[in-house]
Amino acid sequence: MPAKLARCGRLGGNFRSNNTEMLRVPALDDIGIALLPTWAVAEPLRARALRSVLKTF
Repeated sequence: MPAKLARCGRLGGNFRSNNTEMLRVPALDDIGIALLPTWAVAEPLRARALRSVLKTF
């Protein structure tokens, strides 16, 4: 089941989690960037919902 994040105003600071879905959701919501495994972002990358940046990391 996908995680759901409550919508709120502008966020600042860093966000950390040891849960892939909790990092993927903000990335999909255009809140920031995330270091995620390929399996977690393959479909959003294909659908152009995400784009790859910092490819050497």
